[in-house]
Amino acid sequence: MHFRHTATTDRAVDQAINAVYSLAGFELVDHSKANSDALLRRPTATALAYALADEAIDAPDPEEFARSAAARLAEAAAVDAIRENWHAAQKNARTDRRPELIDNTIADTRHLFDKAVAALEDAVEKLDPRAPMATDPLRDDQAAPALRAARAALGKLATFASLTRVEPNDHGPAGLDTLRRIITITGVVQEVATIGTPEAERTVNDVELEVTRTVRRLAEDYAHDRDNTVARIAAGNYPGVTLHLNTNEEAAEVRREVAQAIQPRWVYGDEADQVRENLNARREKLKAEGRAARARQARAGK
Repeated sequence: MHFRHTATTDRAVDQAINAVYSLAGFELVDHSKANSDALLRRPTATALAYALADEAIDAPDPEEFARSAAARLAEAAAVDAIRENWHAAQKNARTDRRPELIDNTIADTRHLFDKAVAALEDAVEKLDPRAPMATDPLRDDQAAPALRAARAALGKLATFASLTRVEPNDHGPAGLDTLRRIITITGVVQEVATIGTPEAERTVNDVELEVTRTVRRLAEDYAHDRDNTVARIAAGNYPGVTLHLNTNEEAAEVRREVAQAIQPRWVYGDEADQVRENLNARREKLKAEGRAARARQARAGK
């Protein structure tokens, strides 16, 4: 598998940020470890007290010694207080800064994502449309280089996808959380289903559900074969779903869209009838608007 989402911890997300910048040939500068080491190397107040007691044996000026010792002990006590909560404070600081850092990373490297998508789109055109990543490399002269290009592109897209943390056992909604950083979905309408109706007849708004059903098919395909599913997204096999690098806000919206596509809204008969009436009214309005537009075109053509 070449599309591997690896971010199951916050540390893994930080590593993905570094990996994304590495694709651009940059190294993200982080001085926190060096600064932390310098701070924590300071002596504790207890250790300093023992050292001061030793110095006191030979100190010739009592007043100067007392002033210096008090200042040094005050600093050591302050460092002790910091040291006590330092690791938790560092973790909180990273957690608070991470969303902004991710959005900055996306802004800085979006062109690389788009380039990887273009490379994948170009490659899959030369591969088996049913299962691009399972194409026989000996099928023709183009297959082997196209497969190599597709695999490289999938690896890069997976690096971007790993900018989102997904818990190892978090399979919702619909197992597509590991894709929410790199896809956009347009046109999802929540299925309205009638309570107490046979499954074949329960859906009230079937005519609106093309993208909704596409998302469900995407979830099934992705659970079975990630590489081929991402390749087929690039090939345009899932109407309404495209590859796009999302900000944190956009990624959250994808998660909501997927949840809406998967979970029907259950209603009783009266509400179902109302939904049908509204659908019919919208359909008639669209027909009327279409007739009016054609009439205007006909008059303009005279």
